Amino acid sequence: MAVTKVTCKVTASTRISSTKPTSALSAAAQSQLAVKSGQAHSFVQFGLPRDLGGSVVLSAKLQLWATGVWGGTRTLTAQRISGPRTYSKMTWKNSVSNILAAGSTARTGGPAGARAHEIDLTDDFQLIASGAKYYGHRILGSEDVARFFYGRTNATQYPRLILEYARETPAPAQVSPDGVVGVAKPTFTWAASSDITKVQAQADVVGGSFAAPSWDSGDLVTNLGNVNTNAAGWSGLADGGSADLRFRQYGSLGWSLWSLPVTVTREDYPVLTTTLPTPGGTSNDPTPQHDWTFAGQTQFQLQIRDASNRVLYDSGVVASDDDSWTPVASSFKVSSKATLTSVLRVWDDVDGRVASPGDPGYVERRWSWTITPTAATTGVTGFSAQVSAERPVVRLSWSRATGAADEFVVYRNGLQVARFDGGEHQVSSTTWRFEDWSVEPNRESVYKVHAVVAGKMSLASSAVSVQFDLNGLVIYEPLSGAWFNVAGPSAGDNLSKGEASVMYRSPFAQAPIKRVMSLGGLGGNVSGFLHPYGDRPVLEQLADVATVRANPTRECRLIWGFENVPVTVSMLSPVLSSDAVRPSMMHKVDFTVDQVDEFDTDVTGAED
Repeated sequence: MAVTKVTCKVTASTRISSTKPTSALSAAAQSQLAVKSGQAHSFVQFGLPRDLGGSVVLSAKLQLWATGVWGGTRTLTAQRISGPRTYSKMTWKNSVSNILAAGSTARTGGPAGARAHEIDLTDDFQLIASGAKYYGHRILGSEDVARFFYGRTNATQYPRLILEYARETPAPAQVSPDGVVGVAKPTFTWAASSDITKVQAQADVVGGSFAAPSWDSGDLVTNLGNVNTNAAGWSGLADGGSADLRFRQYGSLGWSLWSLPVTVTREDYPVLTTTLPTPGGTSNDPTPQHDWTFAGQTQFQLQIRDASNRVLYDSGVVASDDDSWTPVASSFKVSSKATLTSVLRVWDDVDGRVASPGDPGYVERRWSWTITPTAATTGVTGFSAQVSAERPVVRLSWSRATGAADEFVVYRNGLQVARFDGGEHQVSSTTWRFEDWSVEPNRESVYKVHAVVAGKMSLASSAVSVQFDLNGLVIYEPLSGAWFNVAGPSAGDNLSKGEASVMYRSPFAQAPIKRVMSLGGLGGNVSGFLHPYGDRPVLEQLADVATVRANPTRECRLIWGFENVPVTVSMLSPVLSSDAVRPSMMHKVDFTVDQVDEFDTDVTGAED
């Protein structure tokens, strides 16, 4: 504990008088303060030390010096005032009432010598150190005769506040865990002071006095509010056992007081056993049913992750005692031969469990499995892919001799791009046609299709390659099917991914190196002319320009260069009326695009 004693000087003062009810007397108060019962009051405010907040105030004495030697006895009273106040404008009329701070208590004092008078304000300044606002004090006298005290301009006998306060390292607060734990030796945490250099922990029986603790960690060197009782050498709790623990921390102001004790009780978790999909095995189902056993389950969460630990599917926390769950088939995209990891978390029915580092409050199991297509499911035949002459899409078609499957899964360059019900995109009882509007232009794409029946994925169709060549830039709006093609020597010149560059000098390089970093998605302004696409002339595209312009919040696709990304289109202009359109016209358009978030289909484990 560090003790500070300081003399504070007046920063503002004034006095008010009932004989001059509308007069501000702050100028006179600089040389003399005055009090008289019911007729004259004085006000003083002191400059306080910056580190007073949060301290323990040991003493706070207000000292005033009389301008003369008076006989008899008198009582001086000081009261905290509300604020903020402009002392130079205070008068009897505006400050004699409604001036006291809420909960203000009269603090009394009197002569402390021939001329010295003193009022003990320790309780007031403890309130202020604990967070109460400070706007000064009102001084009252008990006599019917005016009494004067030297003001702030006196060289030696000015009013002063003598403060003595102590600052100490605060005790650890809100220590956690405080309740039921699932491990023998928990890690305890709290919000530590910024300057701590060591901590100490003690354990005792529940309700014990810690006079003879059952365990003492001794000094643990750390700058964190963290005690790992396993590393610190505690013997720990048996299953069903309980103990009280307390902690303290050492900082620049010395050791803190001990924290309030926390009580921890150990209740081991039930055993979690996973059965499906088989750990380390294979699955013909790309989204297989997950089965497990766990006693006392109240909720669970299932995640499926790829080889880079990226979450592809997350059930969220499901309040249920069900011990079986099948991921939604269309909710994530993976390779048909990917090795995936299932992460299952299950919570039990023990009340009062508290999570802590190394003890999250649930049981977690992880296991890997590999999607393996099977010849037992009839696949597709006659698979073909071609670039549409009417729209900026790749059109896929196939047949299946046994009719509809439960689902079809389309892969492009080994990555899933679509998964849909077998009744969708069907053009006959054995034929399907699907259009891929997310294909990247100006590069080769290799497609395959699988059929899924009863959760089992067929072998892949034959692979078909196609390249979608594009000159210019296409905006495609999938919901309505509207699209238009923009061309020009600089149509996409203002599109970028928001790059920023920094210069740095490597110790191994003779010259500075420029490093360029991408800050976000593709965006910018597009300006150019509508251009024919395949068999579709410009005039037919004008109506689609109007459709896109009328729906600025809809997600579109920007197809340009080697990119095919989701965007919003705004500030699209102009749109011509039908009577202003002539076949020979060049139709210029300007608009702004901004890329929006999209599920990343760049999944590891792509097909061979």
